[in-house]
Amino acid sequence: MCKTYRYMRSNVKMVIERERLNYSGKLNGKPLEVGELCWLFTPRIRPEMGKKLFRFWSGPHKIVEKVLDVLFHIWTEGDWNREPLELMASID
Repeated sequence: MCKTYRYMRSNVKMVIERERLNYSGKLNGKPLEVGELCWLFTPRIRPEMGKKLFRFWSGPHKIVEKVLDVLFHIWTEGDWNREPLELMASID
């Protein structure tokens, strides 16, 4: 059992390192800019919906302000939501 855990830990470390080296910090070679539309990924699941039917992506949202290279101030765009939302979102 210890050998199995040791093997899995070493594989997970290699995958994390490979993904870290492949991450360029840009989306398809082009950084996000103010005025562009984007989608928001929300991994929190509402218990009443369940995992199978939950939609993790919401949007579109409009980028209003670029606070940092990875932190954005966004608003809902269009009438898909009952109330307009104003959020701070980051690229992770």
